[in-house]
Parts: sequence; C-alpha cells; structure tokens
Amino acid sequence: MRLSLSGCLLFIATLSGQTNSQPDFEALGRRALAAAASGQFDEALPLYRRMLAMDPANPGVRFDYALALNRLNRPGESLNILGTPKQPDALTLAAANHRALGQPRRALPLLRRAFAAQPTAPIAYDLGLTLLDLELYPEATRTFQLFAQDARCLVGLGLVAQATGKNESAIQYYKQAWKLEPKDASIPASLADLLSNSGALDEATVTYARAISLESNNASLLVKSARNHLKANRNPEAIDQLRSALRFDPLEPDANFELARLDESQRRSLLETAIAANPTSSQAFYQLMLHCRSIEDTRCADNARRSFEHLKSPHPKLRVDMDPPVLLVESPAEERRWGRYQFPTIERLADGRILATIHVEADSATAYGAPKLNLVTSDNGLTWRKDDTAANGAYGLRLKNGDYLRTDTPPALDVGSLQLPAPAGEFKMYNVPYHVYPLNQLPRDLRLIFFQRFRQGQWQPESTELDDSTGLRYTVQGRFPRIWWGDMLSTPDGSLLALTYPRIAPTQPFRFGSAAYRSTDYGRTWKMRGQIVDSGAPGSGFTEPALTLLPNGTLYAALRTTDGSGVLPMFESRSTDLGRTWSEPKAIAPNGVLPRFQRLDNGILVLSSGRPGVQLRFSPSGLANDWTDPWELIPTKSPRAESDTCSYTSLLPLDRDSFLIVYSWFHKPDREGRPRKAVFARRIRVVKSIPGMQP
Repeated sequence: MRLSLSGCLLFIATLSGQTNSQPDFEALGRRALAAAASGQFDEALPLYRRMLAMDPANPGVRFDYALALNRLNRPGESLNILGTPKQPDALTLAAANHRALGQPRRALPLLRRAFAAQPTAPIAYDLGLTLLDLELYPEATRTFQLFAQDARCLVGLGLVAQATGKNESAIQYYKQAWKLEPKDASIPASLADLLSNSGALDEATVTYARAISLESNNASLLVKSARNHLKANRNPEAIDQLRSALRFDPLEPDANFELARLDESQRRSLLETAIAANPTSSQAFYQLMLHCRSIEDTRCADNARRSFEHLKSPHPKLRVDMDPPVLLVESPAEERRWGRYQFPTIERLADGRILATIHVEADSATAYGAPKLNLVTSDNGLTWRKDDTAANGAYGLRLKNGDYLRTDTPPALDVGSLQLPAPAGEFKMYNVPYHVYPLNQLPRDLRLIFFQRFRQGQWQPESTELDDSTGLRYTVQGRFPRIWWGDMLSTPDGSLLALTYPRIAPTQPFRFGSAAYRSTDYGRTWKMRGQIVDSGAPGSGFTEPALTLLPNGTLYAALRTTDGSGVLPMFESRSTDLGRTWSEPKAIAPNGVLPRFQRLDNGILVLSSGRPGVQLRFSPSGLANDWTDPWELIPTKSPRAESDTCSYTSLLPLDRDSFLIVYSWFHKPDREGRPRKAVFARRIRVVKSIPGMQP
C-alpha cells in the first residue's frame, strides 16, 4: 500500500473546516509525511492525531493514520480509525488488518470490492493470497493469472500449484518470478524449499546458496539449507550452517533443535533453548525427555514428558498459537545476582504505545522506589527501545472522571531515623527477620499508602491513611516499607475495589494476608471491605493477590503462598458481595508466584504464574472454573525454583484473541554462547476451537 498523505494535502483546503489553522495543519502534514516515508511511524502517530483533531472529517489523514497503525502491528486500532472503508486503498488496508487479526473471511469481500474498483497487480496479489488461505484454489488461480507477468502473482501461482500437488508447475512459476525479480531472496528460497522437498537435493543446494548470497544473515534460510545438507548426508556442511544461523540469531528454534541432534556435548542446552524459543514444539520436549532419561535426570525427563503429552493432546476447546519471543533487554554476561533484570511489567500508555518497566536493582526493601529501566514499543511488542521519559505519560487504571490511577512505592524509611513503639513481635521469611508494629500506634506518616494520579497532563503524588484498625506494619533489613501491593479495578456500581497485601493480623504466629478495600471518591480514600480468611494457608500466608471481575459479577482472586520454605500451591478465592466476604481459599495449582489475569474480548480468561518456570492457563468459559493444564513457556534446568526465571509476568491485551506477555529467562545464550539474564515479550493468540462456543 502506498502512503497517501502527500495526496491528502492537495485537498485539505476544501475539507478542513478550520481555515485559521491551515498553516499549522499543513506543517504537521509535512512532518508526518516525512516521518512515515522514513519508516518512523511511531513519530508520525501523534502528528496524525493532532491533524485529525483539527479536521475530523479529513479522509486522507484518517487513512494515513490507520496505515501507520497497521505498519506498527496495531491492526485493531487501525480498523477503528479507518472506519467504514470506501476507496480501494482503504478497502485494501481494512482487509490487511483483518488478515493480521486472523480473519481472512472478513478480508475477502473487502478485497473483492477493491479489486473491482481498481484491478491492479498488488490488489490481485492480496486477493489471491486471501483466496489461497481459504483454499479457494480455482478463483485464486484465475486472480493471479490476470497478472501473470508480475513476479508477485507468479509466486502466487506457484503457491497454488504447490498447495494442489502440482510441484513441477510450481517450480516453473517460481523460476519465472525469479527472472523478473533476481534480487528478491524470498523467491529462490521458496524454490529451493520445493526442490528439496521434491528430492532434487543438488539443485536445491545451489538455489539455497544463491538465496543466501542475497540475504546472508537470514538464520531461517541457513537452517533450511542445513536441513537440505542433512538429507544429502552432508553433516559437516549442515553443522557449519547451523552454527552460522545461531551466530545471527542465538534463539533460532530450528537451528538449536537440529544442532542438538548432531552435537551430543551440547544437546541439553540446545534443546532447552529450542524450547524457550518455541514452547509449542512437542518434538523438542520429546527429544529433551529422551536425553534426560539417558543421563538419568528423572526430574528433567518427567517435566519434559508432561509438556510433550500436553502438546500432543490439544485442548478440545482451545487453539493456542505463540509468536517467537522478542528480546527487550539482556544483562551483562557477568550479571547473575538475584533481582537484577527481573520483575517486568507492561502497561498501555494513553497514546497507544506500550511501556515496559524492568527492575535492575536488588530484590530488597533497600531498593524500593529506585529507578527502573523503561522501554517502549509502538508496534505492539515487535521492537523496543529505551525511553526514560515514557513513564511520564498516562497509564494505569482509567477512572470515569478521566484520571489515571496507580499505586506507588516510595523509598523505604531508615529505621534509625524513626520513633517507633515497642514491636508487637517478630517472624521470619526467607530467613530474614521481620519486626511488626501496631498500625494504630504509629505516627501518621507511617500509616500512609501512596498513589500517583495523572490529571491535567501530569502525574501528581497522593497519599491517604491505611484503614486497618487492628493491622500491623513491619520493618526489615533496617528499613520501614510503606507498601500496598495488589490489583485495582472499577466495579459496576462505579466504585473502585482493590485487593492488596501485606495485611498482617495482630495474632501470632504473624503471617501475611490479603484484604479488599473500596473507594467511592475515585481512589482518594479507601475503606477496608473484607479479608481473605487465612484458614491454615501453607507457608507465610496469602500474598501477591491477582483480582478480576468475572462475567457473572463475582470477584475472583488468585494468591501466592510460596515462600522461603519452598514451592507451595497457588490458591483461589471468590466473593459475590464485592469483596465483603470471601470463599475459603482452595489450591488450584501446585505452584505460582505473582499470578496475573487478563480477560480477552473473545471471553477467554488468561492466567499467568510460575516458579518454577513460567506457566499459562486458560479458562475457556471465562468463569475460572475450567482452568486448562499449563502451557510452559521456558524449560526448567535446575532443581532450584529461582534458577531459571524470576517467574514474574505481566499481561496486556492486543486484540480480540491475542495478548502480550513479558517474562524473564536467565539462560538466554548470546552470540558467543554465554548465558544472559534476559527479559522477553511474546504475542500469544488463543481462540475457541468449537464453533458453537463463540460468544
């Protein structure tokens, strides 16, 4: 699709109702066009927004805004901005968005209309590919044949021939397309794939070599060439190309998998990397199971077997697809300390970008309030860049009055500077002593909870007293933390509800707990509503609560119990009276720290958690009473639960069926094969696979 802003500027004068601001409008247009033409679509977006605010009826600006969103991998937003398409460009763009969302049937009528109005080769190619996706082969063939001298349509004819088992015809089509576009590496790559699959290994070798000469750093292409060498029993050449692929992309899953079969000395680490890159590879789990059995590592073999069996028996109600992981950041090679390059979170900024924050200090009260590493993405997680100013924008819980609200964690106070009453007692967690003090005996400054509120274009700090007449607060490591961690949400009656920890009851043994609070003044004050009853929870009590509102109006919570005594279950509890009373907690998984929820517009409820590892579970009904077995996102190398990942995750919806997850992995290989602590983002799509279950 072409950029149309230069054309739109030609008729601004007749469309704009704000002639007094015409010079500003045109200046914005020139800046937006320059940014878009150079591929800087994220810089163009705010300019388009300003132009659209000045002239909401301008179809050229609306199209270019939608096009920029499409190029930034934001098809749902692009469709919303585009509105009802009428012109061929707009119809084609809307169809591209639907295809990106996995909706080829919605794309097809749009492309037919676009092609009827403007029968060009680019539209024919898009239409033909959509017909091919829908297995409408005769119509796809007729469409591509209308432009049989166009390289793209010749490739399309090759794809149709290949899909219908006419490999010789497909080979000829690819060769004709290659003559027309001799510098396009994708064409000889497709030809070489077909030659290799047809048994013409020597010709495939030559063709792969020519494709690689055009795109020498393409790891996937190197893997395909290596597999062709393996078919021809040329193992040394295959090994050389697989290692080259890993130098370009250490996470290339097929390169790791194939090299693991050839290099016994590195087999386990290569298979584990293949799994981390592609957690849906049942073959990789199976090979890891066999390898771990051969070295008598029962724990590893059992974990791999469970994942293999899970993947080989797809869930009857769901289909789950995972994109490759995208690296946000990795640590220096020598950094292995706990707390650094961990605990990632993601939030959608008000301007549509996504903000990621990553902890780079010790996991300690001494680091509360310390700056975090901030990164942003404008393309829904495909690319990330450091941006220390991004957190100045609006994000968090959007309130009905237009404010954004989030909890804040100020620096913990030095105990030596405080006048504290006598402690009520002491308890230990992770072998660290905690001293507790009655909240009602503390000075006001030590009874506060803290927030940040975005209004009038900036963040404003706020605080209010914690409402807990019998609760306790603690000191640890010589510091007095003032934390109130958990989830906040808006309720149907217009109030806000939060489920937070630590709530420490005044009875011994002292334990952490979680309590619900309600606000009726947009979060300026909070009243305790109820508590999740600690009826003999294992470990140190219920912590790190996740909270969501189910479609039936029930509040649903998931809670951590894992502590320094070892891996402990994750629990659930429900409330049908907006948090006043809660059901007795019951275990729902054998492990799980910092559970996170995300409800998708298709009705599916997502739950992420971990330690050990990182797991995803889904509730097809959305009612949290039918959780699936877990999908494992990374392999667990060590018997120590904290050795492979911090297991803290964060979720964000992308469209009706897709979400983004961020998580850490401590064994990401760099280009020299050294393990790095790293944080990844991964796009995951989950849909209901039974037609009758679609909402």
